[in-house]
Amino acid sequence: MKCPKCVELGLKSTLTVGPSMSTAAYSQPFYDEEGRYHKHSSNTTIKKYKCSNGHKFKIKSKPACPQYPKHCNHEGFETYIIEENLL
Repeated sequence: MKCPKCVELGLKSTLTVGPSMSTAAYSQPFYDEEGRYHKHSSNTTIKKYKCSNGHKFKIKSKPACPQYPKHCNHEGFETYIIEENLL
């Protein structure tokens, strides 16, 4: 993993992993007509990072169903959010 701002600016850096937070809503897993296991979680996780050049960012994500994309359309996501640019 690399700092997205450093990649954009052509810089090298190291990352410090900060705290993470997750929602904890229960989502009932199920098996479809073909016996395939599905879990459509609505939970999101936010992980925070800081690079050695002072950039802070977080990654917000939600898991996709284990059957996505071949047998299910419940996709997940991963979004990078730059919190601070000190350069």
